[in-house]
Amino acid sequence: MTIALVITALAWSFINFGLLLWLPTDLEARGYSSSLASGIIASSALVALPTIVIVAWTYSQFSSKWTLVGTIILSLFGLVGAALPPDVLAWPPMLIAVIALLIVGTNGMIAVLLPYCAENYPLGVRGRATGLIAGASKFGGVTVQAFALGGFIPTLGGAALALLAPTLLSAGLTSWAGRETKGRSLRELESGT
Repeated sequence: MTIALVITALAWSFINFGLLLWLPTDLEARGYSSSLASGIIASSALVALPTIVIVAWTYSQFSSKWTLVGTIILSLFGLVGAALPPDVLAWPPMLIAVIALLIVGTNGMIAVLLPYCAENYPLGVRGRATGLIAGASKFGGVTVQAFALGGFIPTLGGAALALLAPTLLSAGLTSWAGRETKGRSLRELESGT
């Protein structure tokens, strides 16, 4: 489970601090003005905002494990969309939908990941485990800055293709190794029952 959650945190960090951070530059390289690029990102964020409430409700009412897996899959769909040919992404509604999927997926992932992590470890290691996952979720930020300082900034499609495999692995491992914590007390989870 720890490997699944670390890979999930790493995938999130590279999508959030890499792909989404470089998105305005990529949009400007595609010919969008900086104001239009900012408008597209803002429109996507407005579309994504109400869905975060749905993610929180789903986590508390339906399933903790499958909510996390679902947000990973949303991010995966966003990555697939970002890897589409540039002429397909030139259509603004498609671009807004892809960016909205990425924003919804990544915001949902991080909103669910740390509470889910805390609910899955016994008290004796909960702090260290949650710290490890939280640290992994920041790793992409440091790595991406090193890439940027080195002058290596991939295209939107290139970054999306590079992130497809770890995100898919994250969804698969979390589906397989994760456990349902909804409706179970921490004492029950602590005892392993």
